[in-house]
Amino acid sequence: MRAVSLHYAQTHLSHLVDQARAGEEIVIQEGETPLVRLTPVPVQRERVFGIDEGKVVIPDDFDDPMPELEDMFYNSPDDPA
Repeated sequence: MRAVSLHYAQTHLSHLVDQARAGEEIVIQEGETPLVRLTPVPVQRERVFGIDEGKVVIPDDFDDPMPELEDMFYNSPDDPA
């Protein structure tokens, strides 16, 4: 990690950005007080549609009624009604 003054950062920003893009972490400070951290933004991979096809299977009865579950909701012993 490299610390630089605010004045240095203002006059050498493009150089500091190049260093951050190369992987170096740079802290910009005023006096002895750190203000901000200059780090590279992670590169996002291009999304590929359908990359997980076939990895998730939803059963045919997925949205069928579940009487046991409905009974717990509507006939709960804690029901104030």
